[in-house]
Amino acid sequence: WPSGGALHEPLDDIALSSRLIATELDVSAASQLVREYAEFRRTMGGGGVRPTAEWFECGIVYVPCVDRLGRPVINIRPRYHKPGNIELFRLGLRSTLDAVKAHLLHERTSTFSETNPLDQYAMVWDFQGAGWSNLDWEAFHCTIHEGAHH
Repeated sequence: WPSGGALHEPLDDIALSSRLIATELDVSAASQLVREYAEFRRTMGGGGVRPTAEWFECGIVYVPCVDRLGRPVINIRPRYHKPGNIELFRLGLRSTLDAVKAHLLHERTSTFSETNPLDQYAMVWDFQGAGWSNLDWEAFHCTIHEGAHH
C-alpha cells in the first residue's frame, strides 16, 4: 500500500487468510479477491468510505455491540429499507464495514486475538416489521458481494 496501511486495514496475514477461507482455499480465487480489493482501495484514494447523512437517517444498519468472541455485531433491519436505491445501500454498507474494520484494527495488540484471530464480524438480519414492500433481492445480493469482496 502506498500509505503503508495507515488509512485502511493492511493486506496482512489476517486479510489474506480471510480471503483464502472465503474462497474455500482456492489460492487463485483468493489472489483475485486481493487484487480486486487493492484496486477498490486505490479508487477510494486511500481512505475509508464516508457514509451519507441519508444512510444515518434511514437506520437500516447499526452496530450495537460485540459478541462474546469480540466480533462486532452488524444488525441489518430490512423494515427501514426502501428498494430502488442500490447505490445508497452499497455506499452505506461499505461505510459500515469500514467502520467495523477500523474498530477491529483499533482493538489489535501486539498479539493476535484468542477469540477473533481473523477479525471477523457477525451479521444479524432483523426481519421484524419487514414486508413485501421492503424485499429487495438486489440489496441482499449486494450484501453478499460486499462481504466477500470488500
